[in-house]
Amino acid sequence: MTEIAYRAFENCTALKGITIPESVTFIGVGAFEGCEGLKNVAIPEGVTEIGDYAFMVCESLASVRLPEGVTEIGDWAFEGCVALKNIIIPESVTRIGVGAFANCLRLESVIIPENVTSIGYGAFKDCKSLESINCVKGSFADEYANENGIKVKYI
Repeated sequence: MTEIAYRAFENCTALKGITIPESVTFIGVGAFEGCEGLKNVAIPEGVTEIGDYAFMVCESLASVRLPEGVTEIGDWAFEGCVALKNIIIPESVTRIGVGAFANCLRLESVIIPENVTSIGYGAFKDCKSLESINCVKGSFADEYANENGIKVKYI
């Protein structure tokens, strides 16, 4: 198995945890969308892309570890994950999609490496607890934060 298929577990509200096989390289569009009971996910090292809507509205998702090797976080991938408190974007990521972390109401901190060269519109929209974006001075993330009125802490 190399991918979690399109909407494979969509709206499996009783799903609490998942072990994604090491062979998976792609988490498909809406794969876990609406899995309101899902609390934490460890994404294996081989995953290179997290598809659009992959974990959208996983309201109990408090912890997710993004491995080195992920290059793209799809549009709305974690939108509405209201329990998510912080996220570290790996050095390998170059693109954060439109609305990727929008409405993550408890999100307090984000670390974005300088390799990120694209952050979609509203990627952190309505993240009411977001205190700052931690990034390298002069990076794309620094520019994005300043354009969107988000405080910056330099790393």
